[in-house]
Amino acid sequence: MIWLLLFSLRAFAREETLSAIRVIGGEAQELVKPSSSHYISKEKLTKHQDTDMNRIVKQVPGVYVREEDGFGLRPNIGIRGTNPDRSKKVNFMEDGILTGPAPYSAPAAYYTPSMMHVEGVEVFKGVATVPFGPNSVGGSINFLTPEPRGDRHGFVDAAGGTFDYRRILGRVETAGDVYSGLFQGAYHETSGFKELPGNQNTGFEQSDFLAKGRVRLKGGDRPQFLDVKIGFATENSHETYLGISENDFRDGPYQRYQASQLDHMKWRHETYVAAYTVALSANSTLTVNAYNLNFHRNWYRFDGFASGLSVRDVLNDPETYADEYQILKGEVDSDTLGGGGGQLRVVRNRRDFYSRGAEAHHMLSLDRHEIHWGLRVHEDQIRRAHGRDIYGMTGGQMVNSGMDRVTSEKDRDTSWSKSVFAKDEINLDPVRVTLAARYERVSTESRTFIVNDADVVSKVENEDDFFVPGVGAVWALSPTFSLLTGVNKGYAPSGPGQSDNVKPEESTNGELGFRYMKQFFAEAIGFYSDYKNIKGLCSFSAGCTGGTEETEFNGGEATVYGVESRVRFDGHWSGYKFPFELGYTFTSATFDTEFQTASPEWGVGVIKKGAPLPYVPKNQYVLGLGLGKGKFTSDVRFSWTGRQYDQAAEKGRKRVDSYGVVDLNLKYAFTAGSLAYLKIDNVLDNEYIVSYRPYGARPGKDRTLILGFRQDF
Repeated sequence: MIWLLLFSLRAFAREETLSAIRVIGGEAQELVKPSSSHYISKEKLTKHQDTDMNRIVKQVPGVYVREEDGFGLRPNIGIRGTNPDRSKKVNFMEDGILTGPAPYSAPAAYYTPSMMHVEGVEVFKGVATVPFGPNSVGGSINFLTPEPRGDRHGFVDAAGGTFDYRRILGRVETAGDVYSGLFQGAYHETSGFKELPGNQNTGFEQSDFLAKGRVRLKGGDRPQFLDVKIGFATENSHETYLGISENDFRDGPYQRYQASQLDHMKWRHETYVAAYTVALSANSTLTVNAYNLNFHRNWYRFDGFASGLSVRDVLNDPETYADEYQILKGEVDSDTLGGGGGQLRVVRNRRDFYSRGAEAHHMLSLDRHEIHWGLRVHEDQIRRAHGRDIYGMTGGQMVNSGMDRVTSEKDRDTSWSKSVFAKDEINLDPVRVTLAARYERVSTESRTFIVNDADVVSKVENEDDFFVPGVGAVWALSPTFSLLTGVNKGYAPSGPGQSDNVKPEESTNGELGFRYMKQFFAEAIGFYSDYKNIKGLCSFSAGCTGGTEETEFNGGEATVYGVESRVRFDGHWSGYKFPFELGYTFTSATFDTEFQTASPEWGVGVIKKGAPLPYVPKNQYVLGLGLGKGKFTSDVRFSWTGRQYDQAAEKGRKRVDSYGVVDLNLKYAFTAGSLAYLKIDNVLDNEYIVSYRPYGARPGKDRTLILGFRQDF
């Protein structure tokens, strides 16, 4: 369930305007929340001019990312031990609305909001995530879009840099007593830092448009507003899932094999949201909204050898599979191997999604209580139409075999959700208690029409209803020091078409910590998750092929525990400013039982007790340092990720070694509305492996320089 209105009634009556749809409400509100909550403000986002979501959310303790393309096009984000693969265990929202293409039917997200139209990010865990569905296991992320200011305003921001990088962002906005509005357009592109022979494009083009309008309606003494938001975004990218061998990585980490030369994704996303808000009385507000999100993608990409030979095996042992390895690189023709053993499979994965629904939210303030309750009706769907072509490598070029395209898959998954939530924030000064709960009923239908060119009539229906409670408290021992604690149920329902023996994911999550703020801010929170059943969802990005894609697997019991901590200090001396911030996360995430699994996500075979959950580093930290005086400011960010493992099964397990990356941003303000900046990512030009999934070593981002200028008007 979505909290659509989290603001003070007193502020509402005074300003008669709406803030962005927030969960936390701002940096100051972090301190009084009875759970781990983090707000990344507009000022923090502009420190490094980031457009890569991975770099942004990695600053938050307890959040892990598995990089993939270096630009954040396909985010893989996990929270508190959840597998980051395609962010499938995280609720993504924009202004409080679920923004995944089909968060119930296909939670493995290939779309997330563009950071070019985001002006704030909220990350919350523990009891704060209870009101949101479908997942309440790790946490949720809410992206905040800009709101019209109280005057006519606009700006243009243009930048260019290495690898043919170009970006332009512009906005115009106005706000009045009755009408206010905002329009923003953005475009950025690059030829990519990876290298294909012949200087072929390995980059992307993205465009993003956002329009928001607000009308103050006439209604006597009751302030009421109608808000409308429309968004449109496109991407045209040449990214691939095909990595390289470890020996090739040492020789040249940014090279790509010729077998990936046709890889090409195009997508478009549409957003339509309308919300009506009315103050029913001095201490009561009601918000009702409706939303409709559409997403279409078509990814034509290398999928493997037509013979079914594992690409992972070839790259792990290129000497044994010398001919296949050289075919991937384009050094040997496919017909070198007889019987079609050298032919390559390329798939066209066309998918259409929608996510739509309506919500009502009521807030009532009564003495020591602030009560939120509401309901949501939601429907989402994914339609798959996958085709398969056969190519041969000839003279370093992919040549279509001329065989008819096989329709490998045509199906449709649909989910319907009805949920109700209630939350009571009780002020028992000096203790604040939050009681929260969500009841949800999810119905799913999975229909299959074609498999490998054969007509199939298949229909699977499932239904699940569940109750998710949580309680949290924060105790202010003094004006500068507080303790917080909380416990909540974690739950992730099974997706459409899963067999009856697949159990939902269930856990009991707890946290305990403290906050201090006087001369500096400090926070440390310990967290613990006891999984009754941890569940895996196979996607191609995790290495799942050959019929395991979109399949869910039971993992049995597991335990995740750790500590999230951060320290922040804003220093001043003789006109100089030197901010300091350090965030550190320790995580232990292991299976508690031994079992046999067919899930490539965890590694096919035996998972032993104590085996690590994939792509959850035990240690990671982010250090931020700044120095500024007058018109000049500089910020350095050092992020370090500890070693992690690509799978749980010991056989075939690969270790991803620890790595550190330094980013630098320099800014000079000519006037209050004119700013020049220099952004350098990976200043030390570190070459490092971020992933071995789905097959082969994948590099982190090469050193990138971007010079930009912003002019307000």
